[in-house]
Amino acid sequence: MLQTHGMNIFRLLTMTLVAAGLLCTTSQALQAQSALPNLGDDTAMTLGAERQLGDQIGREIYRDAQYVSDPALDAYLASIWQPLYQQAKKNGALPPEMDAQFAWRLFLIRDKSVNAFALPGGYFGVHLGLLALAETPDEMASVLAHEVTHVTQRHISRGMSKESAQTPWLVASILIGLLAMRSNPQATSAALATGQAVGIQGQLNFSRDFEREADRLGFTLMQPAGYAPEGFVAMFEMLGKASRLSDNGSFPYLRTHPLTTERVADMRARVGALQPTSAMKPPAAVIAARLDLHRFMAARAGVLADQRVDAQKFYLEQAEAAVPSSAQYPAAQYAAALAAWQLRDRAQAQKFYERLRASLNSQTPPAVQEQVRWLGAELQLPTALDIASPNRVEMLYAVRQLLIRPQPRVADLATAASRLQDWTSDNPSDADAWTELARVLQAQGQRTRSAMASAEAFRAQLDDSAALAQYIAVQNLMRQGVPADKVDAAIVDSRVRQLQQRVRDEGTQRKL
Repeated sequence: MLQTHGMNIFRLLTMTLVAAGLLCTTSQALQAQSALPNLGDDTAMTLGAERQLGDQIGREIYRDAQYVSDPALDAYLASIWQPLYQQAKKNGALPPEMDAQFAWRLFLIRDKSVNAFALPGGYFGVHLGLLALAETPDEMASVLAHEVTHVTQRHISRGMSKESAQTPWLVASILIGLLAMRSNPQATSAALATGQAVGIQGQLNFSRDFEREADRLGFTLMQPAGYAPEGFVAMFEMLGKASRLSDNGSFPYLRTHPLTTERVADMRARVGALQPTSAMKPPAAVIAARLDLHRFMAARAGVLADQRVDAQKFYLEQAEAAVPSSAQYPAAQYAAALAAWQLRDRAQAQKFYERLRASLNSQTPPAVQEQVRWLGAELQLPTALDIASPNRVEMLYAVRQLLIRPQPRVADLATAASRLQDWTSDNPSDADAWTELARVLQAQGQRTRSAMASAEAFRAQLDDSAALAQYIAVQNLMRQGVPADKVDAAIVDSRVRQLQQRVRDEGTQRKL
């Protein structure tokens, strides 16, 4: 696990930005009593500057080894977040100009600690440990609703002074410098001790008022978005109980979101006031299906959060001890099959997978059946997948299934290339899809187009410099006589000019 001064790098980032909350000091508590600046206050950053700051930090997260790209978990997290995001737009909490200018991207972080954070410009991070610990989708939704509100209410820019709001590149450079120094705790400690770093950290700290606002406005998103508002209280209670049992640094979320008696009482009172109007509650069958799916995704998150051998073996032992009639049995077999695969024990993986399949019946929700099929493909077992599926997860697993064949058929590669080209045309920020397209084109022997797709993957991960270097490499391939048509050559030349300008502009902005 990456550590910086005894602290996970994303924990440090969260605590430095404190975009997820506040480590309150006495002086900060007193400051919280003062009036909050209005959204239109000239002390706030512009939307564009906040997005640029978020882009810089997001680029570093994409580069970090702890960043996780997992199609199944990405889709699940997005399925919880999207209704909250849509409700924020619907009720006016998210203005159209902010919706258009911000990124609205989610990051999964390979860390077993319980944490989530919001970053400038509409970026959100979730540690796998949080997803593994949450017992229901409503609990996860409560965390995401809180983080969405931090962004829509512009708590980051509202917490900054006018001077630092005018120098977002300075803020980003300090934060990215802290990221880069994670292997040198002494340097990191020194960086935190500098006047600029301390000043910016202090300006970004959230007040208790901001935390209350994130709770209360986040709460209003829950029921209209289809989630039980009780998820807020359940998450508070679960975090409080778990942290009391284990005070070993596994709950950084509580350091940036201190569970004060007032916060918990406020949420309980609000839940109580909603009881008479609970007609919006989804049908029992829908709730049960969501819970079944959540158990699988929490199990997957747990397996992927901690790559140690002992941690993986724990899931095998847990599956062996599971009672077949229990509601948790299928998810336990799912986790064990994935853990055995992580341990490169194909026979064990297949054994637990067969137990998992045997536990399914006609009452198993379709979403759970999908997860079982995709796990089969991941374990390289015979599994029927549709590469033309509109479902991103199915498409990506189908492409990967094709590419592990010793000699994929020419027609199948052509189908995959066409499907991915259509997808990336509609979803240009999907780095995974661009990467898979690059692999398919390479398998077809299309070197220049494969390199172009790789360049677009860098662009999707906000890395203009790497994308520029890749496109220049494509130009060199073309000059060396590697086959390429005139349209591709024109696209490459245009991209090089565009990216050169963007890189120059970024350099200029950093100097201002």
